[in-house]
Amino acid sequence: MNVITTSLAVAPAATVAILVAALFGGAVAVDRAFVVARSRLSGHGRPFIERLVALVQGGEIDEALAACSNTRAILPDIGLIVLRTRLREPADLQALARAAVASTTPRLVRRLRYIPAAAVFAVLAGAAGAAEAASQHTPGAVLESLAPLALSLSVAAALTVLHAFLANQIDAILAQVAEFSHRLVNVLLDRPDVRLGHR
Repeated sequence: MNVITTSLAVAPAATVAILVAALFGGAVAVDRAFVVARSRLSGHGRPFIERLVALVQGGEIDEALAACSNTRAILPDIGLIVLRTRLREPADLQALARAAVASTTPRLVRRLRYIPAAAVFAVLAGAAGAAEAASQHTPGAVLESLAPLALSLSVAAALTVLHAFLANQIDAILAQVAEFSHRLVNVLLDRPDVRLGHR
């Protein structure tokens, strides 16, 4: 018998709880993956930043706005907010850019912490199910009583990997957003365009 069938046989309630945690964590991961995919420019973030900065440096604000209007990803949204403003005081423009960047974070990280929470819940349910099964079986059935724990650890491992992948993708998007807003403000204020960490 596979681990799910065995786990259901020895600890049905715990197994159901583990499977619910797996479905819930997986659903959140799929939702976040969709948001991440919709928010990024599919590998074109760097070219987009360079093109927008070059257009603004050349005074082609209308062309820059048109480029930002072609997609609903986060970088173009930041560009629209910053470029449409009439503010030109350094402090005001920087404050607007910071607010624009801050507004992008909740959209990306919303419900992300539910994934590791589901992983922890699955492990706890598996441990409880294994303890319950062990108390009801003979010593020779120890391996069967460990099935709920084995199932829960598999679920937790998968959810942990999904969470790490999504968190890394979100960090990369937010790093580009921060760089883009900073460089765009510098160009609008006729400051040097510094590309930290790039050659």
